[in-house]
Amino acid sequence: MEPDGFGMIHDFGFGLVTSESFRLWMGPELRLAWIEGSSTTTPQADYDLFSFGFGPVIGANFNMGSSVTIALTGAYLIQTTNGEVYTTTLGWEDYESDDEFFAIGASLMFRLNE
Repeated sequence: MEPDGFGMIHDFGFGLVTSESFRLWMGPELRLAWIEGSSTTTPQADYDLFSFGFGPVIGANFNMGSSVTIALTGAYLIQTTNGEVYTTTLGWEDYESDDEFFAIGASLMFRLNE
């Protein structure tokens, strides 16, 4: 499989508890992805897919010193994937998938001029 594309995750956090070294926040999370490519398995398939996900997220930011923050997040997302898949046996077909899932994330952020 040789996929090409991109994915983006955006969290919009509103502070619940804040201090100089800690921040607990929550808000919505938005996920977008586009993937196209082909598989080398039999039957060979070409695909062009777009995903959109949305749901609540909660996160905690831990400030480590004056320039580093570690963030932990947990989200519940409802996601839909749509697009087209071409196989040598069936031709072009519409593809649709609806999913619900939990996602856990960790981030390392570097702050400048604070």
